[in-house]
Amino acid sequence: MKRFYALLFSLLVVATCPAQKINGHWYGSGKIEASTSHNNYLTELVLQQQGKTITGILNYYFKDTLFTQKITGSFDANKRSLSLQPIPIIYHGSASVERGVDCPMTGRFTLIASKTASTLKGNFIATEDFKYTCPSIKLTLTHSLDTNNLVLLKERDEEEITNTDSIITLPNSAKQQQFAAREKFVMQTIEVNNPTVQVQLYDNGIIDNDSVSVFVNDRLVQDKSMLSYSALSLQIQVDGTKKFTDISMFADNVGTVPPNTAVMILYDGNKRYEIQLSSDLQRTATVRLSRKSSNDK
Repeated sequence: MKRFYALLFSLLVVATCPAQKINGHWYGSGKIEASTSHNNYLTELVLQQQGKTITGILNYYFKDTLFTQKITGSFDANKRSLSLQPIPIIYHGSASVERGVDCPMTGRFTLIASKTASTLKGNFIATEDFKYTCPSIKLTLTHSLDTNNLVLLKERDEEEITNTDSIITLPNSAKQQQFAAREKFVMQTIEVNNPTVQVQLYDNGIIDNDSVSVFVNDRLVQDKSMLSYSALSLQIQVDGTKKFTDISMFADNVGTVPPNTAVMILYDGNKRYEIQLSSDLQRTATVRLSRKSSNDK
């Protein structure tokens, strides 16, 4: 009878446990498993899972250069193991990225999930022909909770990227309260000619999982968006009934390299402005716009 209840309990656990998913952004650092090397690879995996099939992108920094590779693989939910097909990764001893050589490497990772965080631990391992010349790269990657529902920007066409209607959300009372509690820091004031301006936001420097929300005149218009080398694009109406229109970049986090920094490219017709922004959990970077009067034009 005890065996029966034990078996019944096991079946109930299997039936009620949800299938493990590894969608989203995973970030961390890769360390060469060789005593003679001190080079690290700042790494981001962006994964999409359909059944056991994994597709996505590997972004990593080596020296001062960003490398991007498409990846494919499989995920075994029972064993919590992720396997990636061979991809080229620049050799750790390369003198420069221009004359670097690639090591074909496979990925082998194990998912470790808890209530507070999820991590992928494992290695990039050289294929058989290169196992004696390319040492393994040991990685621990942390799951970013800010990007659970994001799709791969690099896989979307330009039209879809610039159309932000599908990802604008209604104001959130808790977010509004957080925004109001922080200092609004005006970094630049610009006098514009047009009633509508085009705004593009990019991460400034290393892609370190900076996530931002955008407010216009203290109203949330873009919630939790990851900054990268792909533009976060918005059309902003300049309110002619107000003295100023404020565009505020609210830091949802500060990434792995604080503070949360970005470059804003603002187009007022044919005029282009480039503004450096920096927000943290106390201050919100703001660009203030005013309309030129008809007498000034």
